Amino acid sequence: MKKDLAVGLVPKAVQDIRNAGLKVQGFFILGYPGERIEDLEESVKLIMDCKFNFVFLNSFQPLPGTPVYDGLVEKGEIPDGLLPNSYSDGKKAYIAKELEDFNFSKFILMTHLKMMWNDPANIPYHLSLMFKLFSPKLVVKKVAMIFWNMCFPKQQIKNDVVFEPMHHTGQVVASTVLSSK
Repeated sequence: MKKDLAVGLVPKAVQDIRNAGLKVQGFFILGYPGERIEDLEESVKLIMDCKFNFVFLNSFQPLPGTPVYDGLVEKGEIPDGLLPNSYSDGKKAYIAKELEDFNFSKFILMTHLKMMWNDPANIPYHLSLMFKLFSPKLVVKKVAMIFWNMCFPKQQIKNDVVFEPMHHTGQVVASTVLSSK
């Protein structure tokens, strides 16, 4: 992704911030072109080493005008003009070939569960932030659907709940979309 970042320095920086009494959130993009399962596992290791208070795990979205978008169009992996419907609904406009059979829902849920297991004192903050972003009813419904998809990965639920974070209205909106599988 061409980040000029020494990943080995991140855990200490996060710990210094936490020692100052601040909460630390991590933002990760999953499914970048060429990313492999081993890379995702390294991300989880970093998350555990850092002990973030919360992480946002977002799907890679190729955006027109960026070098990665142009490269994907040039390779024929996406059509020119592709534009994601939303950046917050979890629906992927692009899935790296190496991750076509990867269960992203399971990965995200397991990462959050590992975070809570790794740092039980942080569970109240972790859950409070989740419920501030999304209504409890929608969180429970989404977790239930993730568990279903974990148990029956080849029988994905056709109608999946999609979260759209609170915007200017202060309301969380849920919509129904058709799954691609």
